Amino acid sequence: MTLREPSGKSATRVVQVINPIRDPKSYHHFVAVADAGKKKLLLYVDGEFKQQLRWTGKIAASRVTEKNWVLGKMYPKESDWEKRVLNGNIDEVRLYNRALSAEEVKELFLFTSAFPPAE
Repeated sequence: MTLREPSGKSATRVVQVINPIRDPKSYHHFVAVADAGKKKLLLYVDGEFKQQLRWTGKIAASRVTEKNWVLGKMYPKESDWEKRVLNGNIDEVRLYNRALSAEEVKELFLFTSAFPPAE
């Protein structure tokens, strides 16, 4: 998950949680938690915690030239960013109005892995 946060009066800063996958042709369950209250971003893959980053707790105001919340693509600060997009499918996207706990993330993984997508 990538988002852009305010960084000064008109500047923004990119914050992204990423995790390489060893077997990319298999089904994987990703959960990114943006906890504004605790000012952190968390990444879980297949129910397991992978990464945490500090965050201001705010998403930058949208501009025509910027995307402020992205799934499946790297931001321009990465080399060859135009080519760094997900080569696969995203299924069952869910948005919540609160930060999920680690236990809730694990339960979601166990539930969805019992019914993987059809090939």
